[in-house]
Amino acid sequence: MPIWAAFEGRQGRSSRPRSLGIRRRRAGGFRDTTGRSTNRGDPAAAPRAAGGVIMPCSSRNGRRPTAGRAERLPTIAAVKIHNDGLDLNLMIEGEEGRPPVLLLHGIISSARTWDWLVPRIADEHRVIRLDFRGHGESERAPDRYQMADYVTDAIAACEQVAGGPVAVIGHSLGGATAAALAQRRPDLVRAALLEDAPLADPADREALRTDSGEENALAEAFKLMRQTIPAIQASGVSTADFAQTLSVAPSAAGATFGELLLADGVETMAYGMLHVDATVLDGVVSGTMVPAFDPGAPITVPVTAVAADPASPDAVTQPSDLERLGATSPSVETVTIAGAGHLIHDQQDAREPFWQVVERFLRAHR
Repeated sequence: MPIWAAFEGRQGRSSRPRSLGIRRRRAGGFRDTTGRSTNRGDPAAAPRAAGGVIMPCSSRNGRRPTAGRAERLPTIAAVKIHNDGLDLNLMIEGEEGRPPVLLLHGIISSARTWDWLVPRIADEHRVIRLDFRGHGESERAPDRYQMADYVTDAIAACEQVAGGPVAVIGHSLGGATAAALAQRRPDLVRAALLEDAPLADPADREALRTDSGEENALAEAFKLMRQTIPAIQASGVSTADFAQTLSVAPSAAGATFGELLLADGVETMAYGMLHVDATVLDGVVSGTMVPAFDPGAPITVPVTAVAADPASPDAVTQPSDLERLGATSPSVETVTIAGAGHLIHDQQDAREPFWQVVERFLRAHR
C-alpha cells in the first residue's frame, strides 16, 4: 500500500532542505537584530516586534551542543483529567512546586512530540504535556474538534493540574490554542510561545494561504492524510515500521521526512498518526474550523512567536501575522528561523535554534 502517497507535497520543489544563513527582514522601516522583547509602552518599539529576529538553522543536525544534560526522560506520571464529558491524557514530569510549563502539540500529533524537550527543562520546571481530545491517549470526540473545544482542554489542564499560571508552548494547532488561551484566560498564563501557529485574520486570508495568496502545501497533505490514516491504522502497522515508511516519504516541504527531520521526530510523527481520530482533520480540510484566537485583540501576557521561513512551502505563520501581533499586543518577541519548515522543533537543522529561543523564553518567564 502506498502509505507515503498521503504526504506528497507540491511538485517542482527542491527535494533537499534549504541551508540558509542569517537574514534580517525589514518591517515598518526598522530592523531588529537583538532578540529582545518589545514593549508597547514605547510606541516607537512596535516595529521591532513586527520585524523580529531571523535566526539561521544550525549545522549541528539537531544535536544538543551542551554537555551534561539528561539523556533520558525523567519519571513520568500519566494522569487523566475530565473535561466536556471526556477523559484527557496528561503526562507530568518534574517536581510539584516548580514553575509549571504546559506543552501543546499540533494536529495529528501527540504529547510525545515533546519527548526531546522534557529532559532539558524538567530539572527546573514542572512539565505538563496534554494529549488534545481525539489525539494520543485521550478520548475521541467526533463532531467536537473545533478550536474552542481544544481551548477548553487546555483550560482544564491548567485548572486541574498546573497549580498556578503556566508558561505555555504550543506548535501549530497547539500554538493557536495557546494564543486563544492567553487571550481568554490570562489569569492562567504567565507567557506564551507560539511555534508556527495559524494566526491569520480570516478577513484577510485563509489559515492555509500565504500572504501572496498561494495555497500552503499542508492543505493538500491534510486532505490526503484524512483519506489514508484510517487504512494505515487498520493495517495494524507498528510505530517502528510506520516510521521507516515515513522516513522515505516526501514531506510537504519537498524533502523526505528522513532527510528533513530528526529520527525521534519521525518516530513521534508515526506514533501520532497511529493514535489519532482522523476526523480531527475534517474541519481543516473543509474549511469549517472556526478560529478561537482573535487576531484583532491583544494578548496581554508576554508572547514569543516563532515562525518558519516564509520561503518554505509549508510555513504557516506569515510575516503579516507577526506584524499584526506586534501591533496589537503589549509585549511581543518574534523570531523567524531561516531555512525551517513548519515542523521546526523536529527539523534536523532547526531544533537547536528553536531550543535557544525556548531556553531564553523559560528563563525570562519563571
